[in-house]
Amino acid sequence: MTPGTTSAADDGAKPAWSLAQLTWLAEAAATCAQRVCDQLDSFVPAALHAEGGVELDTDRWHAVLNDVSTLRETAEQMDMIAATATPGDHALAVTIDEIAGAAAEALMEGNSDLSTVELAVRLLDRERGFPALAFAIELDPLGSVAGWDETTVGELLNAFRDGNPRRTAAVCAAAGVNEEARWAGLGWGTLLDVCASLRLAANQS
Repeated sequence: MTPGTTSAADDGAKPAWSLAQLTWLAEAAATCAQRVCDQLDSFVPAALHAEGGVELDTDRWHAVLNDVSTLRETAEQMDMIAATATPGDHALAVTIDEIAGAAAEALMEGNSDLSTVELAVRLLDRERGFPALAFAIELDPLGSVAGWDETTVGELLNAFRDGNPRRTAAVCAAAGVNEEARWAGLGWGTLLDVCASLRLAANQS
């Protein structure tokens, strides 16, 4: 099956994809919020009373502020997604294949947001996901991966629903890329080579 063979716009596929995104982001936000709590545990009233005061070094202070900034950005992203997930007149009933179809469509729109890409590949198998990822990158090779931070080629390819380290190694070898290479560090031509390798590997056993 190739991207686009299922209409993800039908019934609840797109709303379900939005809810999956909200869940994914909420989990990330919870982890980030817990880090803030852990860093500031000495500011809890009981701790302040027990210790009679508090100290906080500059590194921890900056770490807290960075996490708070991340939480704010995540909340804004969740708010935008929630605005598109309006409940219908009937209960939501959708298959994983239909949600995967919506995930593939999201990739093929050229979505460069790392959290969206990471969730999509976890819902997709290589048959549908490899061509969708290739299509997404080809729309804007350098721009699409610019915000993928430290994510490596191997990490992302192994995260597909049927991820296979041997297959990942074969894709990278065919494209002449090290599995540990960061997407954001690859050049235009190399990215297109990876896309070509992904398309070839999509239907191989």
